[in-house]
Amino acid sequence: MSVELAVIIPGLIALMLLVALGGRFLEAHGAIDGAARDAARAASLARYPGLGQLGATSLAEQAAASDLSNWCTGTNFGVTVSGFPGLGQPAQTGDNVTVTVTCSIDTSPFGIFNLGTRTRMTGVAVAPLDPLMCRGTAC
Repeated sequence: MSVELAVIIPGLIALMLLVALGGRFLEAHGAIDGAARDAARAASLARYPGLGQLGATSLAEQAAASDLSNWCTGTNFGVTVSGFPGLGQPAQTGDNVTVTVTCSIDTSPFGIFNLGTRTRMTGVAVAPLDPLMCRGTAC
């Protein structure tokens, strides 16, 4: 019986770690997708592209950072905004803004699986632009 336990226990521990790793990936993916959704919504309400107080990139970064504060920080986090009309250009019906959020989550507790200390995950979301909203610095 001791020999059986000595053989089975490491396998059971590895199985429990694998289930925990899968749960961590699933939860992180949900958080990153949610952050991308919130960032796309924030970017769709921006007045102009790029950085600045009401810029699409700044608003998207703020929204995503607040959602992912427990998952990734600093250089392990990035937001890309595309599809926003240029400065002074009105949005047309059917225009969308796309936000991509990348985050490296900590996988160091699962070193037995040789994943490295961080694993990069990406979330993408699309939000429609209101063609009747005033955009630009004069609004």
